[in-house]
Amino acid sequence: MNLEMNRSPLRALLIGAAITVGTAYWGFYVYNIALADIWSQTALMRGPLLVLFCLVVANMILRALRPRLHLDQRELLIIYIMVVMGSAINGVGMLGFLVPTIASIQYYSESLSLDRFLPYVPRHLVIHDPEVIEAFHTGGSTAYSLRVLSEWAAPALWWSSFLFVLIFTVLCLQVLVRRQWFRHERLAFPLAYVPLALTEGGGEGLKGKRLFWAGFSLVASVQLYNGLTFYYPMLPYIQVGHIRMEHLKRVWPWSQMGGIHFTFYPFMVGIAYLLSLDISLSVAVFYLLWRPGAELACTMAGWREPDTIGQLGRYPLMDEQGIGAFIGLALVVLWMGRGRFIEAARSALRGWRRDEEEMFSYRSAILGAAAGVAFLIWFMMKMGLALKLAVPILALMLIYCIILSRLVAESGCGYPFIPENGAGETVIFAIGLRNIPIGQLTGVTYLFPVDQYYLDQPAPHQLNAMKMGEASAMPPRHLLLAILLGAVIGLAADWWAQLDIYYRYGADTGKIRDYYPRMGRLVFTYMKGWYEKRSGPDWMMLEGIGFGIGFLILLVKLRATFSWFPFHPLGYLIAGTPTARFLWVPFLLGWLIKLLVTRYGGLTLYRRLIPFFLGVIVGDNVAPAAWGAYGAITGQPTFQFFP
Repeated sequence: MNLEMNRSPLRALLIGAAITVGTAYWGFYVYNIALADIWSQTALMRGPLLVLFCLVVANMILRALRPRLHLDQRELLIIYIMVVMGSAINGVGMLGFLVPTIASIQYYSESLSLDRFLPYVPRHLVIHDPEVIEAFHTGGSTAYSLRVLSEWAAPALWWSSFLFVLIFTVLCLQVLVRRQWFRHERLAFPLAYVPLALTEGGGEGLKGKRLFWAGFSLVASVQLYNGLTFYYPMLPYIQVGHIRMEHLKRVWPWSQMGGIHFTFYPFMVGIAYLLSLDISLSVAVFYLLWRPGAELACTMAGWREPDTIGQLGRYPLMDEQGIGAFIGLALVVLWMGRGRFIEAARSALRGWRRDEEEMFSYRSAILGAAAGVAFLIWFMMKMGLALKLAVPILALMLIYCIILSRLVAESGCGYPFIPENGAGETVIFAIGLRNIPIGQLTGVTYLFPVDQYYLDQPAPHQLNAMKMGEASAMPPRHLLLAILLGAVIGLAADWWAQLDIYYRYGADTGKIRDYYPRMGRLVFTYMKGWYEKRSGPDWMMLEGIGFGIGFLILLVKLRATFSWFPFHPLGYLIAGTPTARFLWVPFLLGWLIKLLVTRYGGLTLYRRLIPFFLGVIVGDNVAPAAWGAYGAITGQPTFQFFP
């Protein structure tokens, strides 16, 4: 055991680096070319989870054949963390939308009438050579010519520096909140249980866990069978996933609402089983009250007209309330942790001494965060934003990152959206579009790809990695290496993978899934619409944000004052994001199962069944990911299991 505690991380880092490079290409190819299931986009990424599952199985075989060569739990987790970081950077809200945006404004300038914006494009952040741009969209070429590589070198380096500094800045802030969230508030971290359970004892912990394998086999067999129904339509499909209820749109009262979604995702039911009852119930209740319920009430009161674009189509301002809820929770975090933050500041003043539980000292964290913020503001100003615009946009981006981390850590939030409006869009609408010059509006547009949706934002994965490191007694410096090295290698490998695939297949040929390339066009459609709208400050949006801040703080106060108060503020926060429509049914089922288990079997039965639901979570992710691998190998599209 002592030998394992002192084992160097070098072997794991080398293996992790190799797998991170391979999965950068594989994950992008599987989703975009093979049109198979998603690789990332969920809080517990199914692609990296498949990699970890295969590693654990291989490690168990290796342990039987060559015991001295097997990987221990910490090494497996280091590899997993690196793969997760690389996969996140390759996805939605990171490079996934950014790469096609860099190559698109000149290509679509004529068809979208964008000529007036071209003089204001930040030249160091985009490519300019017409032939290189044309080849990116038409394919049948190569990314390995000197002309292509030299054209992409500067934008890739500039954007990589921005993304890496953003990742590092968030990591510094997470170091400052870690003790408050881990020790004092004791957040649940339900998703950290999954890789920890898989890697226990290097995989040996899974032996003899019949309930785990029962849950895994039950769900995996259903998903493997459902994958067959894609190729053999005569087979009946077992209803799992998004349940379509289109006919309800024509029936009162559903026709008066903005729509109601019914889903059944077993892995989300498994996550809900691991949560406290108040969180899972609150997600369902606030979704029903605040989405279809409030929309129906506003319609009946004459404040809202369904399917209307404009002021009467916006009430009850749930997207705006969602922004306010994120800001409100950030204020609550600052207030509740004020004592700990003051203590961290005093520790920073005393010197560079590092707490043995932290990845680096509080002085390093504070200075690192300050330097990161300064660089990011300078970067935004260099792309055309005024200081008064860059500061609030960056502040809201960091709030989204930190609060999204908290959201995933406390609720497991299987599909981690932020509110519909990114930080840049929120700020420019608050200031008023007519008050923003065209050059600054163009600069904000280029932030859009990394400031929208946040589905693959690395921040929640970094915080989960901290929890996994703590639970496995991983040396903090080893964990820091895994996170930062995973980010650096992931950035390099992800640029390579995307450029290789785009120049082979073409972004505008129909040979690649249109989701990422479409965003490269849509951002400029939005930009053109903003410029033409030229409206003043959006007072309705500010009204919704203000209400969201106040109501979130009120919920926190009610929970602190009345021990019997049944609703958790996270339920309201999630209701203000697109996440809620996917979570409310599975979380309600998970709440009901856990309620019955604890009421009639007590904590003993609840704990006994945890391995079963961990198996459900793993099976519901590994089986669809295996179908994706099959599709990529055979060149056949496969069933889209999620969303």
